[in-house]
Amino acid sequence: MKTTANILHAAVFLAVFLPAGLFAADLNFGPVLMAGDGAQVNLSVVSYQRHDIIEAMKRGMEIRVTYEIQIRRARGGILIGDKTVYSRTIIRKVKYDFWGKAFQVREGRKSTVFQSENAMLDYFFSLKDYELRGLGLRQKESYAMRGRAELKSVELYFPMNLIFKYLVGFWDFDTGWVNGPPVGY
Repeated sequence: MKTTANILHAAVFLAVFLPAGLFAADLNFGPVLMAGDGAQVNLSVVSYQRHDIIEAMKRGMEIRVTYEIQIRRARGGILIGDKTVYSRTIIRKVKYDFWGKAFQVREGRKSTVFQSENAMLDYFFSLKDYELRGLGLRQKESYAMRGRAELKSVELYFPMNLIFKYLVGFWDFDTGWVNGPPVGY
């Protein structure tokens, strides 16, 4: 009887905590092209829980992804460390329009509407040829890029916040800082 209970406890533990580890999101860098005093950055989030996120959007949840991009100058010493010379935060929000059967993605004042789930997810979870301007990099120094992506569902009012937090909040993620390619002229 005790072994059966232990097996059931282990199965419940694995069922609850194993999927989060299997579907942890990751951030991948693509090519970074330097042009003048700016750069074109390509990065994307992979291994996110696509189906659950789409279902939450269609049920009225507003989803927000925050990208942080930093360019750091290597100082060369162990004790001195690196210095951040450029930082940019990009926030994208998506909400499903039930009557129009479309997804509306907002980034600042810019709004884009998608009919296709795949096109919306591709745009929402990637930065393709994203322009970074005014970097101010020196030509003879070495720099490295790093990035981070964080997905959050928008908090709702009581009691809906408690219901949605336990039903769909498990797929919120933070990739942590991921080192990208070296940049420079």
